[in-house]
Order: sequence, then structure tokens, then C-alpha cells
Amino acid sequence: MMSATVSSRRDAPSRMRSILAVGVLFVALGAIDVYQGIVPIVSSIGRSRLAGDDALVLAVGVAAFVGGWQLLRGRGWARWLLVAWMTLHVAISAGRLSTLGAHLAIFGCITFLLFRSGAAPHFAAPIPKAERPSDGS
Repeated sequence: MMSATVSSRRDAPSRMRSILAVGVLFVALGAIDVYQGIVPIVSSIGRSRLAGDDALVLAVGVAAFVGGWQLLRGRGWARWLLVAWMTLHVAISAGRLSTLGAHLAIFGCITFLLFRSGAAPHFAAPIPKAERPSDGS
């Protein structure tokens, strides 16, 4: 019994590295998009027009940032938000084959990393303290 506990603890860091990498990637991409969305909005204060793309970039950035942050916190719904985010990028790039191919490859890798069986424990709900087995002491 002790060896199973030690083994699962040893496997946990390698299992979480992929989630950490994807989460940090989306937090960084989200922060960049939020910045790119906010700068034009702030610089257009006082003008009569605001480009609709700026608000879209801001919204997409917020979605990526929130999805990445919540992924790092172990929220299962964040996986679906990030898959939707990638799906949007695949759809946007549909007109250009080279960009479409790159987005499809990235989409496939990220989807695999987020939904593989080894990632499932990261998203499992924590066991309430009252239901945890006692350690015998």
C-alpha cells in the first residue's frame, strides 16, 4: 500500500506538467490579447468610433486568460473553454491553408493534453475532509 502511494506521488508532477504548460500558455496569450484589445480602446477615448475588432480581441483575450487561470486551478470547465477558444481560431484561419494547418495541429495537441486519461486526476473534485480515509493515527 505504501508503494502505491509513493508511486502515485512520483507520477503526479509529470502528469501535471502538461496541464501547467497549457495553462501558462493560455494565461500568457490571454494577457497579450487583453493588452492588444485595451490599448486601442483607451487610445480611442474621445473619438466617435471604436473598431469592433478591438472589442473582439479583448473578449478573446479575457476568455484565454480566464481559461488558462482556471485550468491551473483544476476546473474541468476550463478545458472546454480553451477548446472553444482554439475552435474559434481554427474557424478564423479557415481561409488560409498554412495557418489552418498550424491551428489544427495546435488544436489537436492541446485537446489531447487536456483530455487524456493522465490529466483526469488534475480535474477531479477534491475529497471532502469528512470523507477522507484516516491515516490510522
